[in-house]
Amino acid sequence: MRSKLLHFVKLDPLTSSRWSQRSLDMDLLAINSMVLALECGALTKSDAISWADAIIQQQDVPDERLFDVALSKSIYDVVSHLKKFGEYDNASEVSKRAFTLFAKGLEDDKTTYEMVTRKLYDMAFTNFIPSKDVVGLMMCFWDELNDAKLGIYGDIKTVNNECLEFLYKHGS
Repeated sequence: MRSKLLHFVKLDPLTSSRWSQRSLDMDLLAINSMVLALECGALTKSDAISWADAIIQQQDVPDERLFDVALSKSIYDVVSHLKKFGEYDNASEVSKRAFTLFAKGLEDDKTTYEMVTRKLYDMAFTNFIPSKDVVGLMMCFWDELNDAKLGIYGDIKTVNNECLEFLYKHGS
């Protein structure tokens, strides 16, 4: 489980006996996408703690921010501590990586389509978009899912399938 998550977020401390501060800085993409995935339940507090623990075990002198993540009491604490690493300079790439984490979280039943579609909606009003041409779709899934649930229009399963396809198509 631990190595599967680490590989999935492209941060695998098991490939090296020692991680430098520079290598963590280079993985801000993974860290920032993890934050978005944690915010919608696609990753869990346990996933983030396992990730931090694995890196701590591999480093001679681990970054103290990793201990903050590993000792977090809530998902909100995890997110807060991960944000202390800083921001990756390309929000589009972060969103693409997050989309893949969202899809994996849905497939693994870690989160719900309601949570993911709401996150997509919120992200549409930020810089966290894979490209400008998908903003409209990001905003629509939440409404379409709600309409289907209320029996107004559409089918829940169809909306869910379209959302999952969208996440994989625009993820990385």
